[in-house]
Amino acid sequence: MSLVAELVDECCRRVDGRAVSLVRVRCSLPDIDGELQQAFTMLTAATPLQDAVLQVETLPVIVDCPCGYVGPAAEDVLVGHLFVCPDCSRVGPVRSPTLELLEVRMSLSTPFPGEIASPRD
Repeated sequence: MSLVAELVDECCRRVDGRAVSLVRVRCSLPDIDGELQQAFTMLTAATPLQDAVLQVETLPVIVDCPCGYVGPAAEDVLVGHLFVCPDCSRVGPVRSPTLELLEVRMSLSTPFPGEIASPRD
């Protein structure tokens, strides 16, 4: 949840009070889209991101074993945040997860409640 909290803080900083329609991210954790969506929904309530859609692009999980194996991990060797090395069968932690912000798209028509809309000339 702390990665999502950092994401929400960064998005709010970038949009400076303007309403957001889309946040697009890249994530290196498998099968976490539901948890990301839930945390995003909880943390964006009453913020300029409250109506934003969170779009998640998943990256392959890369594992790094002391035996020398470095490469993508197949789903059958992942157990939570641990992996089983396909070369030596050693169990080890997956590298730190990443959540990369790719895009923050502002809403074109609706200001965030409390924001003063610009008068039209």
